[in-house]
Amino acid sequence: MPDIRILSLVKGLYGGVGRYAAMLSRLNGRPGINLQTVVLNHPKWLCNREDLDAYDLEEVRIRGLVRDSAWVDHCIAKIQAFDPDLLFVHGDCLASGLAWVLQRRAGRPLPHVASYHGLYHASRANRRLVEPFRNWLTPLTYRKRTLAVVTVAEFCRQQLISKGVDGNKITVVHNGIAPVPPKLEPVARAAVGLGRGDVVVGVISRLDHVKGMTYLLDAAAWVRMGHPEVHVVLVGDGGSTGQLRRQSQELGISSHVHFVGYRDNASAWLDLFDIFAMPSLAEYHSIGLLEAMRAGKAIVATDVGGNTESVRDGQEALVIPARSARHLAEAMTRLIEDRMLARRLSDAARRRFASCFTIDHMLDGTEVWLRQCVRMTRSRSV
Repeated sequence: MPDIRILSLVKGLYGGVGRYAAMLSRLNGRPGINLQTVVLNHPKWLCNREDLDAYDLEEVRIRGLVRDSAWVDHCIAKIQAFDPDLLFVHGDCLASGLAWVLQRRAGRPLPHVASYHGLYHASRANRRLVEPFRNWLTPLTYRKRTLAVVTVAEFCRQQLISKGVDGNKITVVHNGIAPVPPKLEPVARAAVGLGRGDVVVGVISRLDHVKGMTYLLDAAAWVRMGHPEVHVVLVGDGGSTGQLRRQSQELGISSHVHFVGYRDNASAWLDLFDIFAMPSLAEYHSIGLLEAMRAGKAIVATDVGGNTESVRDGQEALVIPARSARHLAEAMTRLIEDRMLARRLSDAARRRFASCFTIDHMLDGTEVWLRQCVRMTRSRSV
């Protein structure tokens, strides 16, 4: 019989939180651990079905979290059959709300722990009114209702402590990804309309205001005055796509900015990039940044959140202030003109990834933390 049983519950399977929850399912099968993952999914939500299938996750289709209570009945039946030591939820106060609903219905003690991935940033303008409320409520739920919290960056830990969460309640385990990318057919330059001599600055990201893409387009316009061979490839979609298309037209660079939409073959697109840009206004511990490090890309990243816990300025990347198209343009120009610098940084980024941020590092740290949490619950029940 396993030493510990964990029920992992995640709303949707998209973005960093979804990827994190999917990868944690690999804990199941380690000696003494039974971790079962349930994904609540709505037909209209974006979903990385590649992860859903690859990790063989249990999917529960729902019509809504409030109007459709079938997900509650499904999870309660799962809890009764599985008898978990812990319920493990992922995200902000909304995830803790799911745990609260199940605790009320379970009819038995069901301690829950949470993973925290940083502040909530609304992806659509009509949701921005709830941003302050959700970001206020999340640390409150951690203080009052959550047994323990694991977070993906020291930056996030300090953020929670500043909001009154006991630091002893918070453990940092950085994100990790597979040491070798999946084998995918490389994306041909010709498929995007690029020539052999073009320099590709690439982004793989959700396209919304917090990702700072407007600064990247401004920077690209400046860089192209000295380097007309520069192209920008944006892999991803989001609420800012239309605005960014208009901006590229206004800057006169629309023929050199390629919007390819959401793709699930990220590593294949990384092969296309000469420079990986992360102009974000907020990040916590970006999986996209880890993928660029693994691929040995020359990286420009903003000095926000946990970015500098992954890459350090002048060692594995060029790290610049956020909200500065000028600094971004200068960094891109340096990497274009100094290929030895670009190679040195990219090689160092690959080495740092391999030594610190593989999935085994993440799973090892999370396993230790989960065992500590189970011991805590058992000691309290004695």
